[in-house]
Amino acid sequence: MNRFVFYLSAILFLTGISVATAQVTVNLKGEPIRTAGLSDYQEFEITIKNEGFAPVTFYVERTTNDLPDKNWASTICMGDLCYDASVSKPNPDVLNPNEEYHVNFTVYTGEVSNATGTFVLKFVIEGFGGGEFGQVEMNVTTSDLSSIPVISEPTLLPYPNPAITDVTLPLTAVKSAESVEVYDITGSRVRLFDGSEVTGETLRVSTTDFMPGIYYYKIVGSEETRSGTFQVIR
Repeated sequence: MNRFVFYLSAILFLTGISVATAQVTVNLKGEPIRTAGLSDYQEFEITIKNEGFAPVTFYVERTTNDLPDKNWASTICMGDLCYDASVSKPNPDVLNPNEEYHVNFTVYTGEVSNATGTFVLKFVIEGFGGGEFGQVEMNVTTSDLSSIPVISEPTLLPYPNPAITDVTLPLTAVKSAESVEVYDITGSRVRLFDGSEVTGETLRVSTTDFMPGIYYYKIVGSEETRSGTFQVIR
């Protein structure tokens, strides 16, 4: 059964820009994606095209980030940089004539069913003759629960969180931990620990080579599997 019901509306406002006209098109990428069995997420791809004759500097501003639960999260990715909800206005970027730029907006829903989150992004061109040229509203609704319970007990949460150089995961969240898997924002596995690495009460994970953003982890035990998230900042 498809866990998500999606509603996507795009409200586009084009302004009179003296050096260029920016056109925004919105594409919804496929079906809901499973993040390594931890939780579903939906990725929206927003394509911006400069149809003018001069480069423009633009930025994306998050004007609404209505998360119905603490386990929900959202991230804006511009190029190789991703920003969580603590950054409402990512760094500006340059869009050359006839060039397309892709902004990826990802919503993670944790373990909450029958909930709806609303997200609005505003697109603004900086400088003389610029201004707001587009706005996109996205609504994501969950329908039923995922199968892996989320770790919520305060004594079993990762620390420090947010992490800078490393994060410690309490292995006592499950009975007889057998492995720990860590996944990045795209659902790609970035770490796997097993065997003698998970025999203690905690597992220290170095995050020095992790990009800033939200990461998911899964602790597999002899009788159960539990999941959680942590954040990496710089």
